[in-house]
Amino acid sequence: MLDGVKGVESIVNEVPMAASLSTTHDADGRPIRLLPTGHLIRISLYWLGISTVWSGILDIVNGRIQFTNLVPKGEEGLGAFQIALAGTFIAILVQPTVGTLSDYTITRWGRRKPYIFIGSLLDVVFLWGIATSNSLFAIAAFVSLLQFSSNFAQGPFQGYVPDLVPAKQVGLLRG
Repeated sequence: MLDGVKGVESIVNEVPMAASLSTTHDADGRPIRLLPTGHLIRISLYWLGISTVWSGILDIVNGRIQFTNLVPKGEEGLGAFQIALAGTFIAILVQPTVGTLSDYTITRWGRRKPYIFIGSLLDVVFLWGIATSNSLFAIAAFVSLLQFSSNFAQGPFQGYVPDLVPAKQVGLLRG
């Protein structure tokens, strides 16, 4: 009985990896099987959520800087610029770094999901921090942390789409 199992294993190991992938993936490595509409909607809603958070958070922070006297009159733009500048550097460093790490990660959840989950949970914590902060320094710190956590999730999420979505459905994800 064991010899029969060894024989099957040796035959399976002789099949080239590319041949086994060709039945589920195209030449570019994208999956062939179409995703259900509900799954496409959930992926699109995550992108919408990211866009909504960032368009809203910048307006909220600018309003708080301008109308709550967190900075001296006339310096509101400088305060907002400094916060945005710090976030830009964080995004430049974090998103590609974590995205690359997720390419090589092996977990029970897959390559990308742990990063997306952790980043999303931290987003909620840091959004709460921004909402409850009463000083420019605290707001700037929480916006920077939000930028970190958001990009911690976004880098891997950008790799998640090509991992799951067949080429025929890619245009359906972006409006």
